[in-house]
Amino acid sequence: MMRMKKLIVTVAAFLGIVLGLNAQQAFKSLAIGFEAGTTGLGVEVAVPIVTNRIVLKGGLTSPSLTYPFSFSGDMQPVNNEIIRSNDYLMQSGLDDRINTRFSDLSLSASSTLNLSSDRLLLEFYPFKSSSFHITAGAYMGMGDKFLSATVRTDKTFMTELNAMKAEINAINSKYADVPGYSPVDVTADSFNMFDSTYKIREEDGRAVFDADFKVAKVRPYLGLSFGRSMPKKHLGFQFDLGLWYHGKVALSSANQVDFNPDAPELAPKMQGLEKDKALNLTPGVILSRRTTTGGLDPKTGYSISFDNRFGTKAVTDANFFRSELVIKGVFSPTERTRVLYKLMQGGIFGSDANKVPPSMRFFVGGEQTLRGFGYKTQSSRRLGYLTGSRYLTAGTLEYMFPVGIENSRGAVFLDSAICTN
Repeated sequence: MMRMKKLIVTVAAFLGIVLGLNAQQAFKSLAIGFEAGTTGLGVEVAVPIVTNRIVLKGGLTSPSLTYPFSFSGDMQPVNNEIIRSNDYLMQSGLDDRINTRFSDLSLSASSTLNLSSDRLLLEFYPFKSSSFHITAGAYMGMGDKFLSATVRTDKTFMTELNAMKAEINAINSKYADVPGYSPVDVTADSFNMFDSTYKIREEDGRAVFDADFKVAKVRPYLGLSFGRSMPKKHLGFQFDLGLWYHGKVALSSANQVDFNPDAPELAPKMQGLEKDKALNLTPGVILSRRTTTGGLDPKTGYSISFDNRFGTKAVTDANFFRSELVIKGVFSPTERTRVLYKLMQGGIFGSDANKVPPSMRFFVGGEQTLRGFGYKTQSSRRLGYLTGSRYLTAGTLEYMFPVGIENSRGAVFLDSAICTN
């Protein structure tokens, strides 16, 4: 089992429908809710423990989500290793060569996200007349396997692999008695990932790799919410945006073997180690709208920006489509308080999405996305190097309140972001 060094925090957002059954008195009221969001589909029960200012709720989220996808792999590093082995045979004065060459690898994958969990949460409503509240508590996972994935190659790969192994075995057997001969070896049935080596297995003529990403069963949660779990009427709605803390993620796989530094890397290019040139002529369109009320100190307002650009090999080096949506807004629960929010969602799509230069990939960090981190210092990483990411999800929720100084406010805020491939 290999443990990743980074700590994982996941954005949790969900919308709930709440049915209130009685008047809101401590331990004498009950509400039943149904939710749908990034935490899955679930049901919950809420009860006030200090009138309606502090509410205790528990629930269950049960379904798992399975997502199939496909991608390709570059086998040129293995072909280069074959070329080096052939150079050795030629320099040794031997006539045989390895003739097999690998075509680009086509892979299909299926990932299952296990969202089954129990939860116990407390809600605190700081303002009597407002539905804004802070939620804290924990989710308890039904198991420690948070994400399971299976990757399969096409049958062409196993045909090429078995052909190469047969050639190498024949060559090594033929020249085993030649003085000074060192057996040739080309590693194509194992790979390095996250500083560990994994060996594929054959199943139905395809190479197969299985992995489980494990997290802590108890996952603390902190969020900011709008709407009441104990509605004043018989029906209410609630929106929550918060964080799950998973702790350290462990990758477990039956395919893992002793580390082999000579195995090829199964990883994207690394920013900072990349040496390449790219021609990018990227037409695009930006759609935006903005409205505010309240002058220099807006009480309400929002802005929407939708940035889309694309590249085609007819005029550039890659086929891709890059899209980024940013929604920002402000509203006033009271005359002197403000709530600011921002949501960002971006993605890079297309057959060459993994080949766009780092300047077009997604990074986070800094006051515009993730305060407390340096400017654009967070993204997907490989061997400690930032690579940039294909997908971005980020959110900010900030509450501003008077501090007794004219034209000044204090603030508490929650920033969260995910960069992933």
